[in-house]
Amino acid sequence: MLSLATLILAAVTVIVAAIRTSPFLAVIATLVALASGRAATLRWVPIINEQRWYTEDFREYERISKDRRTEYKRWKERLASTCPSEDEMETWLNCDKTLFLDEALRGYRLEWRDIIAYVFLQTPAKSYKRARVRGGPWRYSKYDIRLFLITQDGVREISTELDFERAAFNGQERNNFRFDAVSSVHVTKTGDLGYTLGLTLTNGPTRKIRVTDPEGYQSDSSESPDAFSKINLDTAGFEPTLHILEGIAAEGKGWIDRRPHTNGNFDDLTPLMTTDVTLRPVP
Repeated sequence: MLSLATLILAAVTVIVAAIRTSPFLAVIATLVALASGRAATLRWVPIINEQRWYTEDFREYERISKDRRTEYKRWKERLASTCPSEDEMETWLNCDKTLFLDEALRGYRLEWRDIIAYVFLQTPAKSYKRARVRGGPWRYSKYDIRLFLITQDGVREISTELDFERAAFNGQERNNFRFDAVSSVHVTKTGDLGYTLGLTLTNGPTRKIRVTDPEGYQSDSSESPDAFSKINLDTAGFEPTLHILEGIAAEGKGWIDRRPHTNGNFDDLTPLMTTDVTLRPVP
């Protein structure tokens, strides 16, 4: 306002001085100045207003962004403090498998001394959610748990779907076959990461078991596809399962006689027998 008042006083002084010198030209110059000043004012006012609005909007944006970043960090820390660790997830999964193993032994009416070897194969179910920490395997909301019990008379296979979020088993399927019924075992690799286990019996078609998904690897400078694949295969129990089934397919019952074991040797059962069944919160 002070600048505008100064401008008006200066303009009046100049116009009065010009009129005294040359009235006609002074009037023309004054009219031209008023017209151009009005046009310039009408054009400059929106520009100035836009600049002021932009400055105010940017300040509002900065304030809202700061509040949101603060709130995001608070919630992220809160969720991180309540999420289970990788060790807890593995412990809970082992506890679920221990309960399933106990249920299978009771269902088949077997004693520990009747078991020569056993192995778990855990694979993702048909529909699931999944997540992982960097450097860790995929953790699924639902698993297909497959248990192979090796006895003197043959192989007992029992499978179920584990709802890991709710610690519940859904359904059950049993298959029993003799050692000489295993015709062949083969592995199909899809891409760099997908593995499918094929089990062919003499009295039935080939059963295909999806072990890992071909997709899911996200490029990371600290992880290689081979290491990522090996972690997931180890977590699924793929190698022990393949070792036992390939031995049975190749040697039949002679595979048992070749194994250095005696009845009552529970070395293979120690990992799960000594696992504490730890309860976890479920919905």
